[in-house]
Amino acid sequence: MTMRRGVLTWALLLALSEPALAAVEHTTAKLSQARQMMAATALGSKVLFAGGHEGGADAFSDRVDIYDVETGQWSTATLSQARASLAATTVGNKALFAGGYGAGGDSGIVDIYDGDTGQWSTATLSSRRNLAATTVGNKAIFAGGYDGSQTTAVNIYDADTGTWSGATLSLGRERLAATTLGDKAMFAGGSGPYPHYHSDVVDIYHDGTGQWSMASLSKARWGLAATTVGNKALFAGGYGAGGSLAGGEVVDIHDADTGLWSTASLSVGRYNLAAAAVGNTALFAGGDTASAAGFSNAVDIYDNITGEWTTTRLSQARARLVGTALGNVAIFAGGTITHGSGTSDVVDIFRFYEPDVPGDANRNGFVDDTDLAIVLSNWERDPLIISTWELGNFTQALGDTDVDDVDLAILLGNWTGAPPAGAIVPEPATLSLLALGGLAVMRRRRR
Repeated sequence: MTMRRGVLTWALLLALSEPALAAVEHTTAKLSQARQMMAATALGSKVLFAGGHEGGADAFSDRVDIYDVETGQWSTATLSQARASLAATTVGNKALFAGGYGAGGDSGIVDIYDGDTGQWSTATLSSRRNLAATTVGNKAIFAGGYDGSQTTAVNIYDADTGTWSGATLSLGRERLAATTLGDKAMFAGGSGPYPHYHSDVVDIYHDGTGQWSMASLSKARWGLAATTVGNKALFAGGYGAGGSLAGGEVVDIHDADTGLWSTASLSVGRYNLAAAAVGNTALFAGGDTASAAGFSNAVDIYDNITGEWTTTRLSQARARLVGTALGNVAIFAGGTITHGSGTSDVVDIFRFYEPDVPGDANRNGFVDDTDLAIVLSNWERDPLIISTWELGNFTQALGDTDVDDVDLAILLGNWTGAPPAGAIVPEPATLSLLALGGLAVMRRRRR
C-alpha cells in the first residue's frame, strides 16, 4: 500500500504539472531511385525530391519522388531534363527546380510544378550548377553557382507577376548556402575564384527595399547548410581552408531581433550536410568528415526555445543528401555513401509530436469524457496485456502495466473538456480530493 500511495502522490503532482516533452518518431522510407546531389522543397502537403546523380558516368536523373505527408503515400514525376546539382525553392503555389548540370553540360532550365493544378511547365535562367535558392515574400531567388567559373548571377522570380529579373552577388561563388530570415534572403559562404576558394561572405537581399547588404561568417567555408528557426538563421558546417575540421564544426547564428551574430559547434565537423527546420527546432544531418571517420550519420538538433543542442542519428551515414521540412516533419533523402559512385535511396523521416497532455488518451489536445470512457473501458484489464497511453495507462513509462486509480487521478487532475453528465468539475485546488473520491468509488465497486 505504501508503494501505491507513493505512485498516487506522484500521479497527482503530474496531473498538475507541465506536459511532457515533445516526442520524435524516426522512420525510414525509400526513394524510387538511389541518387545524390538532388534538390528538395515542400509544397502544400507534398515534399518533392528532384533530379540527382545515380553514380557512374553520365548517370543523371530526371526522377521526381513525391511524398505526401498527410497520406504517407509516394508517387513520381519527371523533370524536363535529367540533371544534378540543381536548386529548389517554393513560392506561392509553385515549386521551382532550377539549373544543374547533365549530360549536355550546365543547365538553365527551370522546371515548375503547380500545386493547384498538378501540372508542370518550364522557364529559363542563366545556365549554371551548384547554385543556392530561397524564397522571401513573393520572390524566389537563385544565386551564385558555377558556369565555367564561379558566377555572381542572381535570378529573381516574382510569383505575383510571373516575371524574372536579375541582380549580382558581391562575390562570385558556388556551393553556398541560402535561407530566409524575416524579410532578408541570405546567401552565405561558398567557393569563389582565387584567392577566395573558401568564402566568408554573406550577401543579404532586403525584400522591403530591394537593396543588398553584406555580412561575414566567423570562418570562410563552402559546402555548408543553412536553415531558419524562429528569429535565428543558422549556417552550419562546411569545408574550410585547413580542411573540414577548420570550419566544419562551426555554426554561425544570426539573431534577427538583435542583429547580432554568435557561434556554436556541431557535434562532428563536416561538410556537404543537409538542414531542415520544424517549429522551434533546427536539424543538421549527415555530411562528410573529410577524415578517416568518413561519412557521418550525426543529426545535430538545436532548440530555439532553450538554446540547447542535442543529437540523434540517421539510419545511414551519408553526404550530399538533401533536407526539407513540412508541418511537423523533417525529411532527409538520398546522398552518397562512398567516395566513389555509391548512392543512397534512404529517406529518414523525423516526425515531431506536440507534448502529450497527461490524461489525454486519444491525444486530441483535450482531456474530456472521451478519455474518461477510454480509461473506464480498460480498467484493470487482463494483466497479461500491457496497456499503453492510448488505452489510458499514463504511467507506462514508469513500468506500470495496467489502467488503474493512478491513471484516473491523472485524468481528473487535467480535465479540460465538458464534464460528464451530472458531474461538476472543481477548481484546481480541489482536484486532488476529487481524484481520491473517485478512487474510493472504484475500490468499493471492486469488492
